[in-house]
Amino acid sequence: MRRALARSFLAAVLPGVLIGAASADARVMVRGAILASGGWTDNARSQPSSAPGGQQRDEFFDLQPGMIVAHETPTFVEQLGVRLTSSSYLENPEARAYAGRLDWGGFFELSPSSSILLGASGQIGRFNTFTTLDGAAGTPITALPPSGITFTTLGAQEQAAHDFSPAWRGLQGLEVNSFLPLSSGAAQPKSVSVDHRFGGERSYVRDALGFEIRNAYALYTAVAGSRAQQAQLTESIVGRWRHELSREFGSQLDAGAAVVTRADDFGGALFLPVVTAMLRYTVDAGQAEASYSHAATANVFVGQTFVSDSGVLRLGLPLGRSRFALSGSLGVSRGRAANTSDGTYGPAISVLVADAALSWAATPEVGVSLRYQLTDQHGGAVMDQLAPSYLRSTVLLSIAAVYPAQQRAGLPYRGALQLREEREQSEREQRERDAAAARK
Repeated sequence: MRRALARSFLAAVLPGVLIGAASADARVMVRGAILASGGWTDNARSQPSSAPGGQQRDEFFDLQPGMIVAHETPTFVEQLGVRLTSSSYLENPEARAYAGRLDWGGFFELSPSSSILLGASGQIGRFNTFTTLDGAAGTPITALPPSGITFTTLGAQEQAAHDFSPAWRGLQGLEVNSFLPLSSGAAQPKSVSVDHRFGGERSYVRDALGFEIRNAYALYTAVAGSRAQQAQLTESIVGRWRHELSREFGSQLDAGAAVVTRADDFGGALFLPVVTAMLRYTVDAGQAEASYSHAATANVFVGQTFVSDSGVLRLGLPLGRSRFALSGSLGVSRGRAANTSDGTYGPAISVLVADAALSWAATPEVGVSLRYQLTDQHGGAVMDQLAPSYLRSTVLLSIAAVYPAQQRAGLPYRGALQLREEREQSEREQRERDAAAARK
C-alpha cells in the first residue's frame, strides 16, 4: 500500500509523467516530453474591465519542453523533473510569460512497517496567469495575484506513515511553501507558510476513524503604504470518518475547530469551525470527487490567510473504452481575510473556476486535447492591489509528445485509495512480512 500511495504522491509532485521504470528489469528511466499549445483569450493580461485599456482579446502560443529521470529499487522510488514554459501573445507582447521549474520526489521504505515521502520544488519566471500551467483536473480554486509579476517559488513536502498493525496507522506531514515577488516596485508581499500535521487512524471493514492535529505558521511581509507585516498561527483539531459505500464510491467527513492568532503574543484570536465533506468515485482508470470545506488556509500568492467556504468538483475519467478522456474542475470559493492585528475579518473575495478538457490518445507517444477555462475573481476595491477582480475565458488546443512511449496510459486524475484497496494491500504486505519472518 505504501508504494501505491508513493506513486500517487510523486505523480502529483511531477504531474503528467508516469511513475516507474520503462520495463520490468529497468531501474533507471529517462523520458522527454514537449507540449505545444495555441489558443485565444478575451483577457490577455487578466485585468478588470475598468483598467486603462480594458480587457484585451488576443491569440497566444505556449511551448513547454520537459524531461524526467526516475530511479527505482526495492526500497525506494525517486525522480527528478525539469520543465520550461514560454507563452507569447500576438497583439500584447508585454503579456508574455516564461518560467523554469525543477521538481524532485522520493519514497523510501524505512522498515517493513514505516515509510516516508519527500518532495522539493523550485520555480522562477514571469506569468500573467497561473491557471493553465497544469491539467484541467488540477486547476487551483483560489485567489491569484495581478499579472506581470516576476517571481520565484520554493516548496518542500514530507509525509511519514507507520503501521502499528494492519488496522492501526500513524501519520505525520510537513509542508513548506513560499512566494517571493522579484519585480521592482511590486505591491505583493513576500510570503512563507509552514504547515505541520499529525494524526492516526483505525480501519474497520468498511469504515475508518481517525483524527488530525494541525499547526500552521504564515509570515507575510509588509507592503509599503498598504499594510504592516503579519505573522500568524493556525491551530486546528479534527475528527475524521471515512466510509466505503461500495467498491467504487467512498465518503469522508471531517469536523473540528480552529483558531487563528498572532504568532508573537497569540492575540487577535479568531475562532471557527472546521468542516470537510467529500464523496469520491474511484475506478482503475480514474476518479471523480466532489467536496465542500470550511477552513482557514494560508494563500502565499496573495499574502493572506483566508477563512473560506469552498465547493469543488474534480474528475478525470476515460470515455468508455475509447481513446478519449474527460478531465476538469468546477469550483467556487468565498473567503474573508483573517486580520489578527485586531481580531476581525477583512474584505471578502470570491473565485469561480470552470475548467474542462477533452483529450485523445492518438498514439502511445502523442496526445491531443481541447480545453476551455473560465475564471471569475471578485475582490472589491480593498483587495484589488493583492488580488484584482477580473473575468477571463480561454480556449486552448494542445499537442503533447513523450519519448519513449509510456507502457500504459497515465491517469487523468487520481487521489486517495479506497478503503478496500488499502485493506487488500495492507493484508497482502502483512502476509509477505510474515512469510519472510518464517523463512528466517
